[in-house]
Amino acid sequence: HHLLEILFYFSLFLPRLVRYINNIYVKLDGISNHKIDRCDKLFNFDCLFYQYANEWAIPLDQAVSCLVQLEKLMENNINVHFPIEIRFSKEELSYLSPAYKRQTCWINTVAYRPFGKTHLEHRSFFDAFETICYKHNGRPHWAKEHPLNNKHFSELYPNWNLFHEKRKQFDPNDLFINDCLRNVFS
Repeated sequence: HHLLEILFYFSLFLPRLVRYINNIYVKLDGISNHKIDRCDKLFNFDCLFYQYANEWAIPLDQAVSCLVQLEKLMENNINVHFPIEIRFSKEELSYLSPAYKRQTCWINTVAYRPFGKTHLEHRSFFDAFETICYKHNGRPHWAKEHPLNNKHFSELYPNWNLFHEKRKQFDPNDLFINDCLRNVFS
C-alpha cells in the first residue's frame, strides 16, 4: 500500500493521474470490478491510509436511478478515487438506522489523503454525490462525512422527534452527547 499512497500523493499535483492509479490499484491488488459475497468476507479489509469516506443509504426502489446519476457524475469527474462500494441490506427497526423500515442500497465513496494531505477536488465530488443521494431520499451513514443537520434528519427519519423525547428522558443532562451529536441534534 506504500506504492499506492505515493502515487496518490503525486496525484495531488497531477490530478489526471487518478484514473491510471485506480487501474494500477486494481491490477496490483487483484481486485475484480465486481464481487458478490457475504459482507463479513468483502468488507473486512485494510483501509490502507487516511481517507475521507462518504456513504449514503438509498431506498432500494430508488437505487437504479441514483446509481445512473452517480455514473454520469463520475464520467465528468475522472479524479474519483477507487473503489466505489455498493452493498445492500434489509430494513431495520431502529429509529435512527439509515435502513429504518426500508430495504436499502448503500453507496460509499472515498477520497484518499496520502501522507495526511487533502485532495481539494474531493469536496466538489462529495457535494454533488450528496445532492444526488439526498434527492433520492438517501440517509447518510452516521459514522461518515455528511452535511446534514437536525432539519434534514427530521425530514428523513419518521420517528426523529420521538427519538429525541426518549433520548431526553434517559439522558436529561446530555451526558452522552458530544460535539458532533450536538450539531446534528440542534
